[in-house]
Amino acid sequence: MYGRLVRSLLDLGNGLMSHLPAWSAPLLLSALLVPSALIGCANDQDTTPPFGAGGGTGGDGQLGTGSMGNGGIGSGGGPVGNAGGTGNVGGGLQNAGGSGNAGGGGFGSGGDGAGGGPPSICLVGDPNTMNSELIDDMESEAGISGTQGGTWYASNDGATQQSPTGGFGRNAGIEGPGANGSSYALHTTAQVPNNAEWGATVQLDFAQTVNASKWDGVRVWVKGSGSPRLNLVTAGTLPTDQGGTCQNNCYDSHGVRLSLSGEWKQVKIPFDTLLQEGFGTKINFDPATLKAIALQMKTGGSYDVWIDSIEFYAEEGMPDCANYPGDSRCEPTTEYCSECSQDPRCECLLSTCVETGILEGPLACKQDVLRNRNGGSTRYWISQASSDRDTSGGYEALGCGFPVISKGHDQGSAASQDKVVGAPGGGTLFGALNSADFGQNAALCGACVLINDRVKIQIVDECPNRQGAQGNPSCVSGHIDLSVAAANAVGGDNPGISWKVVECDNAAPEYFWHWDTTTFWGALSIAGLKWPAARVELKDGDQWLEGKRKPYWGAWIFGKDDQIPGSSGNVPPPPWTVRITDIHGQVMLDKFTSPNGQAPNPVQNGTAVPYPSLGMIQLPMCSQ
Repeated sequence: MYGRLVRSLLDLGNGLMSHLPAWSAPLLLSALLVPSALIGCANDQDTTPPFGAGGGTGGDGQLGTGSMGNGGIGSGGGPVGNAGGTGNVGGGLQNAGGSGNAGGGGFGSGGDGAGGGPPSICLVGDPNTMNSELIDDMESEAGISGTQGGTWYASNDGATQQSPTGGFGRNAGIEGPGANGSSYALHTTAQVPNNAEWGATVQLDFAQTVNASKWDGVRVWVKGSGSPRLNLVTAGTLPTDQGGTCQNNCYDSHGVRLSLSGEWKQVKIPFDTLLQEGFGTKINFDPATLKAIALQMKTGGSYDVWIDSIEFYAEEGMPDCANYPGDSRCEPTTEYCSECSQDPRCECLLSTCVETGILEGPLACKQDVLRNRNGGSTRYWISQASSDRDTSGGYEALGCGFPVISKGHDQGSAASQDKVVGAPGGGTLFGALNSADFGQNAALCGACVLINDRVKIQIVDECPNRQGAQGNPSCVSGHIDLSVAAANAVGGDNPGISWKVVECDNAAPEYFWHWDTTTFWGALSIAGLKWPAARVELKDGDQWLEGKRKPYWGAWIFGKDDQIPGSSGNVPPPPWTVRITDIHGQVMLDKFTSPNGQAPNPVQNGTAVPYPSLGMIQLPMCSQ
């Protein structure tokens, strides 16, 4: 709600600024972007009103002198003072005085000490206005704490060791201390054998069907070890003899896998992120028919799980973040928006910082893009792709790791069938870049190149001319091997070309796990970016795992790889949150998930499976 309001105010501000003098723009934006329902980024704990008083109205300009009235300075309180009024314009027939300056709202002394908040502000809804309804805080001995009614119980498949089993009570799975200083939490352990039938479950059965359609999701405090799945059980996944409506292939509930750590953390689970496992009848999630909430431990391994304070929530009062474009970009800062850290859809956007749970700060703006290069070109077809690449599951050994849509089998007319995911011209306009420009770590994989100022192609492979690779003497600096379609568009064989790296016309990225990806090692390719990625990270609990590249291969590796010194880690469970930094230092956040909600499933029938974006957030652009 507030996100749409903020965007409308930004549009209004931009329209007004085009008709005002430059000095008024920051103050006008301050006035537009600070409604009383929003709070600043300074983590201000002061209880005084959040904004300083407005500066006084500027005095009249002197007649005939051109002097400008000056507004007063706003007084203390919160992070940002309201803009002062505009001074009256001086009059006179000769040399009229200029407009009075708007009074600048001063920074209050509250919040993070003297000086208040930073000049960049983050528009974040006041958490106190967020609607919620408690389901259970584990403090009551007489059943769940919420008004829905119901009971917790534990069960398993017989081969799984679980504690406790049956019902829960004080010192029988309801133990302390709980989260945030509470006395109690629910605690369960399980030892699930490999290939378990269904493992162990801890389930809250509601006393009657709960209509949760007015809520946006659930949130719960968790800690422990293992990666259990939290399911929201609806009538559509239960058979009729259990109060459901499912006729065949039941029990495939909607849920999400949790990543636990040794410290308490609150996890928000929006309803629109829930997925079925894929073994049962596929249905849409219906929050109006909620029957139970279940913690499932099915994958083989040890589990030690604590949960506390589970509740429904609504996003009223928690809008999308918006950045305030009132100062310079790409500058370091120590401030961040702690209010955003619990909302996966509300990554804090400052014009000077990027907050993603743990502040790491932005990369400096980089302008190392190749421009105005000259070289030669020859025809190229996919069957010529480098032999030292991954050739399985539709990837065809391309140096950038991008999947192939289709291909011919020679350099003749059949090569016109060559198509690569993400390339312009329906996948037909692509090329292989010489080793020198391709880069040691495949730096220009996925780059779009404008040739002779009229034909745009995408770099999907290396044209090797380096030690240890299949050498091609023509692949000198500046050279590009062109697909058949691209060569025809440029003008035939072996023309001299000029080229430069430009922005791609892609709408949204697609993600591809390579065929041998497991939970311990994975190779991720990303097609459809506007600029090549310089850094790719996946979120795993409270930390970010940075992907690595093998020399001259554009896929991003997660987990231990013998060919990458210092590599470690694993592939986090889906859905995946990804942070991409491009070659300009611009940062993008996105989410994607497996089509079946499970571990990576990269290849079906020899074809690479795309994992579409679930909602990209473009973080502030670096100054060009």
